[in-house]
Amino acid sequence: MWEALPNYTQLTVSGYSGGGFAVGCGTCALATFNVNTYQLSDDFTYIRGRHQFAFGFDGRKDQFNSVNNQQANGQFTFNGGTSGDGMADLLLGRFSGLTDGKVISDYIRLTAIAAYAQDAFHVTPRLTINYGVRWEPEVPAYDKYGRGNQFSLALFEQGWHSSVYPQAPAGLVFSGDSAQDPYGKAFTASHWATFSPRLGIVWDPKGDGKQTLRAAFTLMHDTAELFYPERWTTNSPYVSSLTLSSGQFSNPFGSYVSNGVTGDPFPGNVVFPAAGHLHQRSTRCEAHLRDAVESQLPAPARLRLAGDGELPRECQPAHLGIG
Repeated sequence: MWEALPNYTQLTVSGYSGGGFAVGCGTCALATFNVNTYQLSDDFTYIRGRHQFAFGFDGRKDQFNSVNNQQANGQFTFNGGTSGDGMADLLLGRFSGLTDGKVISDYIRLTAIAAYAQDAFHVTPRLTINYGVRWEPEVPAYDKYGRGNQFSLALFEQGWHSSVYPQAPAGLVFSGDSAQDPYGKAFTASHWATFSPRLGIVWDPKGDGKQTLRAAFTLMHDTAELFYPERWTTNSPYVSSLTLSSGQFSNPFGSYVSNGVTGDPFPGNVVFPAAGHLHQRSTRCEAHLRDAVESQLPAPARLRLAGDGELPRECQPAHLGIG
């Protein structure tokens, strides 16, 4: 049996008179998680007359690098399925469960850029209007080595199979299928015309500074966290995983057959699931409405009544995946 780490075992024994015990665990396996961010940003403010102008930009190159041996050495369970006693099964070398897989790794890359312009306009001493816009295009993340796939319902209905992994389920497009994937490693298009307008009003009804009425509206977009596409590289064929319900500890894959080959399928063999389910994901943006009334009471008290509304919606076409 192939092992990614020397001298490391994960096994659980239960169902015997002594209770049970475990050696190792999935989250105990050696792993490294490394996040790097390279950023350049600046803000500029200019006051002229009744205007206070503000401009700024932000640029980031984000990296998420990880190597995780969670299942790479196999996770064995002995619960008495053979002899009725978990400890006896361990001594006999008959396990009742094995989960085994490849080393999980991620090398996700993301470029995030944004710029904004706004103005605080003092229309009168009692009325101020804030308005501006932020430009924050959606540039999809990608794996450094081009790992990942995209599911096409249309190709699935046609019974189309990838030329890179012909044994993959129908409709799965990989980065080497250039005719079906014009976007390369990202698998989806960038959206450059993504703008977030904002408007705010502050009014002092009496002009004495003791009471204000505030209202604001903004449409906000967000950049997906770098861990979001992590499943690209932890799904088949890059990190295949399988479960056996019984077998011999000394030769777990003695009778296992995959793609016509008998024996341990790891680390090189490609294993795809026999079935899956369809799920849908989309990019979200949110429109926020906010209002508030503030009033100065006898010192040192102050009264504030505020409301905040949120209107989430889909801002970009949904992406489909299979898992």
